[in-house]
Amino acid sequence: MTLPTRRTVITGLAGTITAGSLIRPQPADASPFHSAIQQGLTYFQQQVAIQKGLCADLTAAIATGDQETAELAYEFSRAPYEQIEVHAGAFEDIDFAIDARPYAVDGGETNESFVGFHRIEALIYRDHNLTAALPYARQLEASMVELESALQDQSRFDPVQFMDGMQSLSEEVAAKKISSEEETWSDLSLIIFQNNFLGVQSQLAGFYPALSQVSESLVNDAEVAFLTAQATLEPFFDSPRVTRYSDVRAAERGAIARSAYSIRDAVRNARDALEIA
Repeated sequence: MTLPTRRTVITGLAGTITAGSLIRPQPADASPFHSAIQQGLTYFQQQVAIQKGLCADLTAAIATGDQETAELAYEFSRAPYEQIEVHAGAFEDIDFAIDARPYAVDGGETNESFVGFHRIEALIYRDHNLTAALPYARQLEASMVELESALQDQSRFDPVQFMDGMQSLSEEVAAKKISSEEETWSDLSLIIFQNNFLGVQSQLAGFYPALSQVSESLVNDAEVAFLTAQATLEPFFDSPRVTRYSDVRAAERGAIARSAYSIRDAVRNARDALEIA
């Protein structure tokens, strides 16, 4: 099987999200928040289509029985959902099936309800047991079909849910994921951080037209926060394979955490200015 380079996957996703690039003209009869929700969901609907293909590649790679091929496919597969995770609160059961970690279930890994990326991660990287990983990869593909359907259901989403998701995910990077618990066995946490930030950016950008009517400086502050975060992470993506998180020094981790808090604050300030309770 032929897989793209990891760099191609990340660039393909990140390249659509630069400061101000997601602002779209609003229909005259639509509220700014309706437009923001539509824009954010449209972007994530595109990402889940990419994610489905990457998960199919992951299943095929695991089925080859080749360890290196499986590891490479797992690395490629992680980006899109870590953007979509912004809205995990709108589809909690699906999120659990895709992205839960062992501490989220009684008994940890010994509980068969622990499935998804992190079950597969442990089986590939720690146990080198591709045979055991294969049925979980197939199950993950089915979960992505459910996710695709959930992202089409607009009744799940509103401005409060959008803001809650953006705030909580950006803070989670700084307060929790920075500890390296995110990708314990694969050591790929930097991919998670990068795409969490890109996901928040993609969803906040839809609110920029309304926010600019209140305070242009808050739009600028948000763009600076996202650009600073991108610049902080960019050196770790300079080679064909992302830097392993265990090689990131304490000072560099601190800079990532500060970027995450700055993004959280930008979301919170925008939310306050737009009076989204």
